[in-house]
Formats: sequence, C-alpha cells, structure tokens
Amino acid sequence: MPRKAQKLYVSDINKLKPKDKVYSVNAGGGLILRVKTTGVKTWVFNYYSPITESRTNFTIGNYPSISISDAEQTARDYKELVRNGKDPKRVTEQLRREQLANELDVFSVYAEKYFAIKRRSLKESTIKKWERYLEKDVLPVLGNIPVNQIHYSDGVKVRDSIIARGSFDIARKVCNYMNQIMLYTNVKPNPFEDLTKNLVWPDSKNQKSISTDRLPDLMKAIQYSNTDLQTRLLIEFQLHTMVRPREAAIIEWADIDFDNAVWTIPANKRKGRKGKELQHRVPLSKQTIEILEMMKHITGRYQYVFTSKYNHKTHVNVETANKALQRTSLKGQIVAHGFRTLAKTTLEEIGKFEHLVCEAALSHKISDQTKAAYTRTDYFERRIPLMQWWSDRIEEAKTGKIESKSNVSDIRFAK
Repeated sequence: MPRKAQKLYVSDINKLKPKDKVYSVNAGGGLILRVKTTGVKTWVFNYYSPITESRTNFTIGNYPSISISDAEQTARDYKELVRNGKDPKRVTEQLRREQLANELDVFSVYAEKYFAIKRRSLKESTIKKWERYLEKDVLPVLGNIPVNQIHYSDGVKVRDSIIARGSFDIARKVCNYMNQIMLYTNVKPNPFEDLTKNLVWPDSKNQKSISTDRLPDLMKAIQYSNTDLQTRLLIEFQLHTMVRPREAAIIEWADIDFDNAVWTIPANKRKGRKGKELQHRVPLSKQTIEILEMMKHITGRYQYVFTSKYNHKTHVNVETANKALQRTSLKGQIVAHGFRTLAKTTLEEIGKFEHLVCEAALSHKISDQTKAAYTRTDYFERRIPLMQWWSDRIEEAKTGKIESKSNVSDIRFAK
C-alpha cells in the first residue's frame, strides 16, 4: 500500500500509465486507485475489518465508470460502517443477495415458472392465450413486484382496466390466471383469491343464438347477405355438422372420407386438455357432401377445405363465420357457436332422438360420471339418421317448406 496520500484529479489519473507490475496510488481516506498491467484502473477501499480484525481490500469498481467523486463518497460511507462495527464487504454482499432474491421473487418469474409446468398439460394454443393476456394486461402492472409485496389493489387495477374496455370474459380469465400464479407462489393469504367475488358480470355474449322457430330467418339472412361464396358455405357447413367454429375452419381434405361419408376430426384438433382429447367422427349428410363437392372446385388443390384468401397454405380465420354473421340482418342475435345451441334445442323439442345420441352428435362429454364410466361408444351409426334429419330440416327452412313464426318479415342487409 502506498504510504503517501494525494488528492486525485482527472488529469492526474490520465497520466497514470501501466507498468510491468500492478501498482497503486493512495487517494486518501482508505481509497486506493490500482493500475493494472492492462491499463485498467480500479478503485479499492482498504480498511481494518472490525469482524476479522485484519486489513482488507474491497473492490468498488473501475474508473471512469465510477467517477472520482463517487468513489470518494463510497469510501466515506464504508468508513462510517467500519466506525459502527460493520464490515463494508459483508454489508454490501448481503444487500446484493437481497436484491437478487427480490429480482428472482417477482411476479413475472413465478408466471414463467408456472407456465413452464402448465405446458405439460395444456395445448400450445391455450398457453399462447395466457401469455398474450399476461404480456398485454398483467406484467406491465405486476411483472417487477416481489410476490410478497403484491396486494389486492394491484389485481383490481389489472382487472378494472380490462373491464373498462368492455372485455368482461377476458377480465374473468385474467383474474383466474393471476389467482393460479399466486397460489403457485404459496404467498398467504392469496391477495387475488376474491378478485371476481361480489361482482355482477354481464352474461357471456359468445353463445348468442336464436329460437328454433327462427331457423328460416337464419337461412334467409345467410342467403341475402353480401357474404362471398366460400364464407357462406363455411357457415352452412358448420350449421349442418354441429361442430365448433374452430373445427370447421381448420378442416383438411385429408380428414374427409367421401366413400363412407364421414369426417374424422383428429384428436389434436379437438377441444380438451392436452393428451386427453379424443377424435370425433361426424356423419356427413347428403347436403353436407354437396357443400364439400362445391368447395372442391374452389380449394380442392389445397390442404384446407376453407382456405385463407390471403394465404392458400393455411385455413380461414376461426372468426370468419362470426364476422360474416355480423354483416347479416341477424347481427347481434346469433354467433357461429350458437348454431350448436340451435341444433341441440331443436333436437330436444322434437324428441325424435335419444338424449345421449344428441349429446354425442355435439361431441359433449357425459355429465353423469357413472354413465360416462360405462359408455364406450360414440353412437356413430345412430347419429347418421340424426344428422340427415337435421340437414333436411335446414334445407326445408332454406327452401321455405318451414316458415318462421317470428314477426321478422323484412330481411335486409345489415349496415
């Protein structure tokens, strides 16, 4: 250690050149500037440790990243710690450990860990939805907060910002995600446990449908809309087959067996938990086959039956049918998923087919666990006449053989 201390200025430091060996300049107050053979200049605090009772060097940092004034102030702070019986090195290391612990204990880190686990059981499309909601709404508010410092009001801020834009269903989902992540952190009490409690949520608009006697109105609305042919056929195909909008949108030609009039939806395209999905066979009525034959002339050379207008290598957007329905006279009265409700209600009212066969046609799980345990059939053969009956019903509504009992008589374009 150099014996004589001197006040250092920038000009003095710039004159210090590297030598064959490391050397030091005493800046006073325990502060040393060490010049290495590479030319790197490092601030070091030299002190007598009250803990180890020995001389100790503690690196502050390099010059000029740490200026002269900052290095001098740090040395004064460290001297104050020594006077109070504390070792600056141990105090600093403890602060660094606490800072690192806080950085690893923030909400975003736990969210990432939680979704890494959920990937094993959830479909990738579901995970992407979760991540999209988190990135857009949650992480900007909660991401950098240590989980043990998160409060109910933080969750309310996220929830209410989503509700403010009218996205009630997303708000409920996001509250559920936040609650699950906080359960994973094991912070008790869970601040997000009651985020959805005592709130009056608007009824979901995703399942809007019409009464069964208005099937003719639906067929007229589709017929008289300005929807292009492919989209109109997509809507009618989904109506005839009773499938979910996504299943109809992503159908491939390879999934159709024309010889046996059956469409097999592979398990990986089905709704359900990852690894728990089952394939679903759809008997194709004469009318449905006719729709597919028409589509052959349009997209028969491509992979998907209903191809995207912008990229023939992929399928139409799953919201295509919904958007088209919004351009008809029934805007706001029915959505694509509502076709399933319409079919189910019609079948129940007619009473022609057994309940379990109707449920199988809609690919619904059997709610009764005892019945589910002993049911090992998809009722395929018994669904063939059901599907044909439903298609005939649609055709009768389309051709006017069934008249609407509603008061709607003026079917016009929706603006």
